[in-house]
Amino acid sequence: MIKESGQDDDDYGFDEQAWMNQPSKNNTFRVETALFPNARNLTKPRCMPRVQQRQMNATGPSQSELFDESGNFLGAVSPVSADSWLTGWTGFPES
Repeated sequence: MIKESGQDDDDYGFDEQAWMNQPSKNNTFRVETALFPNARNLTKPRCMPRVQQRQMNATGPSQSELFDESGNFLGAVSPVSADSWLTGWTGFPES
């Protein structure tokens, strides 16, 4: 992991890796991808995880202005929603 320093240290020395590795956070790290193969499709990617929500062992995030406390899944895209926040916000043009 690259350590932030100087101008790149925009979080006042917060060590993200140490925070992620704290046993009290119950974080799970996967080596293999949890995304569908077509997540790499350039014009219509499917970014939803293949892992079922009940297998995620997720808990709500701590109260913070940085996190959506209503989230009960791991990652940025809900595994049960037909559409994600990418719809209408992100474009994947063919050219």
